[in-house]
Amino acid sequence: MVTTKVKKKGWLEIKNSLIYCSENDLKGLIKDLYKLNTENKVFLETKFLNDSESLEHYKAAIKKYLSPHEPWKKSQQINLKEAKKQISLYTKATSDPLKVIDLMVYYVECGTDFLCTFGDMYEQYYTSLEGVFESIIKKMERFDNVTVNQYVDRLEVVVQKAKNTGWGYYDTISYMLLESYSHD
Repeated sequence: MVTTKVKKKGWLEIKNSLIYCSENDLKGLIKDLYKLNTENKVFLETKFLNDSESLEHYKAAIKKYLSPHEPWKKSQQINLKEAKKQISLYTKATSDPLKVIDLMVYYVECGTDFLCTFGDMYEQYYTSLEGVFESIIKKMERFDNVTVNQYVDRLEVVVQKAKNTGWGYYDTISYMLLESYSHD
């Protein structure tokens, strides 16, 4: 018995096919993708319009998954993977790194507010917040202090709110912020 290996098709084959598409074909394709589902719609709106409405969509999704209003209800449970996915999707859709930082700061703000409202969480929740906090600090290093000062101020508020949280969260994020930005 002879088995033949089926070649997987991928982006390269699609890219090569696009060469033969007219401008109208490409516009039609984008229109079809836009209509296909909400995720595509929001992505394309963010990519091409890059307005505040798009950012608000991703913020609302983060709030939904990271700090639901009633976390004890099955329909409103925490989903760290989906919350972080919103940052990834937004990063792919926008060319504005400061808006990405804004969304990431929002992530830690939501998470910290949730901790302050509902109390102690599981270790992975804290680890997720710390990881995003660390990523924010690294991304802000690319910019001068004047540009990122508004984010530093917001992170300082997060650190202050975190004082009575568990799992060493306060110690970790206060150290990270102090090492990189200290307002005297």
